[in-house]
Amino acid sequence: MRMKAFLFLWTCAIAGCGPDPIIDKVTYDDLILEGWLSYSLSEYDNSMVWFEKAVKRDSTRAEAYTGLAWVSMKNGALMEAAGFFGRGIGKSDLRADHYGGWSFLEHDLRHFEASNSYADSALSRSPAWSFPYEAGIGAADLVLLKAWNYFLMGNYNQSMATVKAFNPSFNADVSTAMGQQQLAREIERLRGLTKRSFT
Repeated sequence: MRMKAFLFLWTCAIAGCGPDPIIDKVTYDDLILEGWLSYSLSEYDNSMVWFEKAVKRDSTRAEAYTGLAWVSMKNGALMEAAGFFGRGIGKSDLRADHYGGWSFLEHDLRHFEASNSYADSALSRSPAWSFPYEAGIGAADLVLLKAWNYFLMGNYNQSMATVKAFNPSFNADVSTAMGQQQLAREIERLRGLTKRSFT
């Protein structure tokens, strides 16, 4: 049934169908599913259209804004993404995907404290979070992002403590320049094991 609805809507998107009672029966959840399907296929323009339709269908739910924000990040529209993440706050069904993406965005915007705060929000909702629409992005990326954020803020002790959650055997005297360099190299090494890159 879902595939029939998708094929019908896709045909209409191309051919330009007018109002139709079948389209009116497509639910918010149907639109969300198609949005994430397009996202997972790297069809970001199509994904944006589906999520925009979902917002029009029900603006009280968060996931369409989550989708719009992730798509905007993919398109390099960082401030637009920030707006969508912000609009999702206070909506129903707010999930770890929302805060996980927001954490990555705030890091890219060099807002390191905010990035860590949103990472904590994502991990408190789902300690083993995994982004379901892009393979390999999950909780490990957020923890390492926090470690790098702390490092960039000069909080080397907290950065060290976060790294040791990954590698308890790692040690460095972060009160020295050499120890800080060792910590930076270890974060870089661990980042190489994850999917989501950050600078």
